[in-house]
Amino acid sequence: MAGDGGEIRVRTGITKVTADDIVVRGYRLTEDLVGHFSFTDAFFLQMTGRRPAERESRLFGALMVNSMEHGINHPVLVARLTHGAAPETVQAAIAAGILGMGSVGDGAIELVADLLYGLARTADAEGIADEAAAARLVAEYRANRRIIPGLGHAMHKQADPRVGRLFALVRELGFGGRYVALMHHLASQAALATGRKLPINGAAAVAAAYCELGLPAKIAKAATVVSICAGVTGHLMEEMRDPQARNMRRLISEATDFRPDEAPEAGAENGK
Repeated sequence: MAGDGGEIRVRTGITKVTADDIVVRGYRLTEDLVGHFSFTDAFFLQMTGRRPAERESRLFGALMVNSMEHGINHPVLVARLTHGAAPETVQAAIAAGILGMGSVGDGAIELVADLLYGLARTADAEGIADEAAAARLVAEYRANRRIIPGLGHAMHKQADPRVGRLFALVRELGFGGRYVALMHHLASQAALATGRKLPINGAAAVAAAYCELGLPAKIAKAATVVSICAGVTGHLMEEMRDPQARNMRRLISEATDFRPDEAPEAGAENGK
């Protein structure tokens, strides 16, 4: 912003660095933070400007642990393949792994959190019950043939094992539970409307828990990105010790079918 003299200034309330000190959110880095804050508590401080209460610290830490490992899925697969091709740039492998976080995977966390916050606002503004707001949303989504984010899972058909633990932890730590209840309302209303059970998935459980912490939807996704980076880092360390990228490429190559009868005709591209 412009100062009194019209010059352009940059403003931040997070950090101040001098020749002999680094201050983060009012805490001196070397004297107050290093050795006194866990990484997750310092991360929470960095985002919110305050040290988390004990129950916030436990829930936030649990969410970071929960999202760290997902098996050999997109982030890990892409990261290991990228490292196999460019082992000199570990940061590129991590970046490549997380760039594909979208609506199909953990990017759904942002979608669900935004949906839950919107439901709560609608119910409050119109003076209706949360369950009624959820029922109306399900009807709207079905009328528009849209998929409700946070319901159903490709592998966990009956129940996602992460959901019960996270929701139990929310209750155990004494959070209000409104967003967890809203997610249950969405699942039950969807089941009533479709006649089949669509279990709440892990992304939805994470999103609801982040809503209980009051973090914005985009930050819920961003925090998950940090957690997944930790998981990918572990896989990259294994990749360095026991390289598998070549085997992965070979498996993909051997499982690829070339079907010339399905290829576009010559000159079909670009409208030719």
